[in-house]
Amino acid sequence: MNLAFRGSIPKHKNSFEHVPNMEAKQPSAKEQSDTERKRDRESETDLDVEKESKKAQTDNNKKETEEEDPDVKRINNERLNEVCDEDNEFMIELLQTYKETTLISIKELGVALEKLDKNDSTFHAHDLKGSSANLGMDRVMKISARIESNCKDGKIQEAQKDFVLLEVEVEKTILEVEALMKSIEAC
Repeated sequence: MNLAFRGSIPKHKNSFEHVPNMEAKQPSAKEQSDTERKRDRESETDLDVEKESKKAQTDNNKKETEEEDPDVKRINNERLNEVCDEDNEFMIELLQTYKETTLISIKELGVALEKLDKNDSTFHAHDLKGSSANLGMDRVMKISARIESNCKDGKIQEAQKDFVLLEVEVEKTILEVEALMKSIEAC
């Protein structure tokens, strides 16, 4: 027999008359709209803070790569000439193929990292690393190698941080590849 509740149940219907009415007061339309505006402002502030944080992280990552090793070239022309045996038509063909496949690979890597797929992330990072190394795209190769290593070790969050940096570096490299192709075509 449970004695804890003995005597706690009111015996008369008026036993709780001294307790004030606890019914919830409905907020007025003005109070509701004020609350909604406040919630919207807080939500906008949260989004702004998140955007600023991502921008700062990207800026820091850009700085890290450029300061990491200033001798690491975006395009290693010696390597590229070596691969192409100084054949300009072949070089343009390779650069065009590199550009197209890199844009596809970076998208696939992004999807794999977003899904936290260790195997696909490792595969696409390895693919980018290899094609970049073959043509002398040293910065993309270096960041891709770091992403591949982190993915192999199960450090997907670290790889995701480097991916932000990789996206920026690929964009810059593609711009330089396009400029190089134009200069070769002009000769």
